[in-house]
Amino acid sequence: MEYLYILQQALVWIITIFWIYQMAISICSLIKLKDKPFIINKNHKFMAIIPAHNEEAVVADLIESLKKQDYPKELYDIYVIADNCTDNTAKIAKEAGAIVYERFDESKKTKGYALDWFLKQKIKEKASYDAFFVFDADNIVHPDFIKNMNIKLCQGEDVVQGYRDIKNPTDSWITAGYAIFYWTMHRFYHLARYNLGLSPLLNGTGFMVKFDVIKVSSLIAIFMYKDRLFTSILYLAWTERQLKEFALSAERIFEVIDHSKFKLEHYGNKRVNELSGKIEFKNVYFKYKKDSVLKGVSFNIEPKDTVAIVGKSGSGKTTIVNLISKIYEVEHGCLYHLKQAYSLS
Repeated sequence: MEYLYILQQALVWIITIFWIYQMAISICSLIKLKDKPFIINKNHKFMAIIPAHNEEAVVADLIESLKKQDYPKELYDIYVIADNCTDNTAKIAKEAGAIVYERFDESKKTKGYALDWFLKQKIKEKASYDAFFVFDADNIVHPDFIKNMNIKLCQGEDVVQGYRDIKNPTDSWITAGYAIFYWTMHRFYHLARYNLGLSPLLNGTGFMVKFDVIKVSSLIAIFMYKDRLFTSILYLAWTERQLKEFALSAERIFEVIDHSKFKLEHYGNKRVNELSGKIEFKNVYFKYKKDSVLKGVSFNIEPKDTVAIVGKSGSGKTTIVNLISKIYEVEHGCLYHLKQAYSLS
């Protein structure tokens, strides 16, 4: 048990130190810094890339919002990658004014592979773009998005994550939760790290990458390792919780094995080799610390009967089984295993 305790405490400290580190960085979001000076002052040429799989219902709205950008129209192009689509995504995107690339590859369906396939072609063509954006098909883009991204490119930034918000924060508690997550993420994570000169996290949409510094193969890595990072953090928290539950269960098992917290029972001159016969609960009460679970429960189970114990979560179903198997002792009342004229209670 001691090594489990040590492992549990180590995980607690690791997670604690991680969150202290994050909180210390978050404080830097409250600092107002001066904007970086321009390294170059020009209007750059961009391409907006929209990987889309069966997005006929929403892709046109995104394209329309991109066409309404407060930026010279000749300095950006809109591309849609219709990735393994079985609907009218490609047709609708073309009608909305986008340049459409259709891709069919059943073995490689994710956004990273679609971007890899598309950018390889653009690099081979030696396309004359300074940078590109990536959007999810259900996004809507603010009219000043490209103008502000151009400013960041003029300041020498190579990769920039845009401000991601939610379109309908008041519709439900789910959308409100997402909105709060995005607001806190951008303020206390992205902005804080930017103020410290650290790299923020790419959210998977609404970001800009300078075209001449990107390695095509690294796009797949960006999306894969972004997911792995958050998965690892969540797994650490889950492991710490499971270890706590396991330690409590193991402690209880050793108590049963060692009989360290159980009173010895005496059954007169009867030798009990096995428990069989009728089981009877008679006005049984039981509670975990201060929480009462069973209150005056009485019932009989006859030999060879099959009984279903039904009830809502927390009503005491598992507790009844644990009392029968003597893992716990009743608080009040009696529990009998009856075979002849003796009782085990």
